[in-house]
Amino acid sequence: MAITKADSGKTRIGWVGTGVMGRWMCQHVMSKGFSATVCNRSKDKAQPLLDLGAKFAETPEQEWTGGQDLERPVYFIEATCPC
Repeated sequence: MAITKADSGKTRIGWVGTGVMGRWMCQHVMSKGFSATVCNRSKDKAQPLLDLGAKFAETPEQEWTGGQDLERPVYFIEATCPC
């Protein structure tokens, strides 16, 4: 399997989970020049990223079919802990 190089300014990422950890991780990646489409159960948790230019998808499936720049977008999934 060939590894595709991710270039800032050219690569759009998909991000699932914009809670306590995911929001800051995604914001850091966006600050490096990557554009993002984010998916979260509640849109209000994603609002800080939307204010920075991210697009919102209601579901990961919508995110995938939403015109990503990559054939296979990079997904980061924030794990939640029930503790």
